[in-house]
Amino acid sequence: MPSAFATHPPILFNTHGFLRDVRAVQCRFETLVSEHHHRPFTLTDDLGYTDAELTPLAERLFGGTAWPDTLHLAIVTGEPAIVEQCRGFLDAIVGETEDRGWQCWLMRIVVDGIMAMCANRTLDGLPMALRVRRRKALRKTLRSRRPYRSDDGSKCYEDHMAYARQNQWLCATTLLRWGTPGQTTVRAARQFMMCHESALMLIDDGECFTHGETVCIDGTDAGHGTAAPGTSSIDDYLQRLRSQADAAYRASTRRQQIAQELHTSRGMQPSDSDVRYVYDAERLIDAYQRLQYDDMPTHTELLTQVLLYDEPTGMDLWENPVYLFDMACSLLGCTEGFRAARFFETHCQNQHAVSLDLLEDHVRVVRDEGLAQLPLRIVGETQELYSQVDEVSPSYRTSLHHYHRRNRADAFSIILDRLPARNPARVRDIALCFADERYDDYARVVEPFAAAA
Repeated sequence: MPSAFATHPPILFNTHGFLRDVRAVQCRFETLVSEHHHRPFTLTDDLGYTDAELTPLAERLFGGTAWPDTLHLAIVTGEPAIVEQCRGFLDAIVGETEDRGWQCWLMRIVVDGIMAMCANRTLDGLPMALRVRRRKALRKTLRSRRPYRSDDGSKCYEDHMAYARQNQWLCATTLLRWGTPGQTTVRAARQFMMCHESALMLIDDGECFTHGETVCIDGTDAGHGTAAPGTSSIDDYLQRLRSQADAAYRASTRRQQIAQELHTSRGMQPSDSDVRYVYDAERLIDAYQRLQYDDMPTHTELLTQVLLYDEPTGMDLWENPVYLFDMACSLLGCTEGFRAARFFETHCQNQHAVSLDLLEDHVRVVRDEGLAQLPLRIVGETQELYSQVDEVSPSYRTSLHHYHRRNRADAFSIILDRLPARNPARVRDIALCFADERYDDYARVVEPFAAAA
């Protein structure tokens, strides 16, 4: 029976630095809200308000989510319901982290996202700036009893999915920014992007649900009582599948063939990360095309077996739905990979063909330019559209924001999973460059790192 609590190096979290920045946001937010009563702001259509002190801090803590814009919206409008929503959000972070530990706050964020994905009704508490509104619509919304709700079913679903994805992003970036720059941290961040239950086990210190003592970490110094986190049987199983795949890759003659093809086309020796991406993509496309008409269990059904310590046996690696799902998300990113796997499992052949076309596009980029350039190409699809964002309707702008964040999440998860794991601290720095949209810095540091693989 596989162990549900195989230990890994503990993730140390800079609780002091994290809470210091959250409290700085709280303090500046209250100052600006107070000033609003004496000097009202002008409410404009784009609500392009920034504050030299608040904005950088909010982006550092919550960038990639709707919370920085919601904080700005509360300041600009002075609307009590939005102000209280922001206060509640910030107070909950401080209170939960102080009382029960940073792990419990991250776990609650994950659960909130899962609840949003599963909800068949509008949830309270979604950040107000999740959806773009013009001035007239915003004022009408602010007069409603619950201003952050939407009565439109399709908009409601879109908002819930966006909120869930943003929570996954928030967990991953928080862990990378404030956690120990080790392999366990990078792996847990990747699992958060996948919304895997195993991410919770990787960060759990055994105290989260018992109200026990939590460990405050300042810098990288650990206090007494730090426990090594466990992993779930799911994580153990995934790691065994990947180890099996690594061994097959090293023994494959196709590996040398791909390396030679890339060397011939580029005129230089390719990195192993480039070769491995092309190799895995070829195997995944072949498996999907070969198995598309077969009756197979879903990856969720197999993972349920694994949770019950009843691992499937005698299954070929590239016919295992769990590994196919894992590889789809590794190659396409957490969002597009999930879609590709679900289309395959539900036999939605037209939609699945679109996913395979996208993967083949990614392979062409990796063949021509290298894996390091793929994340930039993925986010580049929406960067050009942003130049016209002020000319389109609020509904389209909201969809564009959601689409851009999806692309960025896909690219981010590819970075976490596909860059060489030999230097986790370097992977963490590169991933945060990308998450902060410092794309020039990303391009500068990632090329030599990836090429050295």
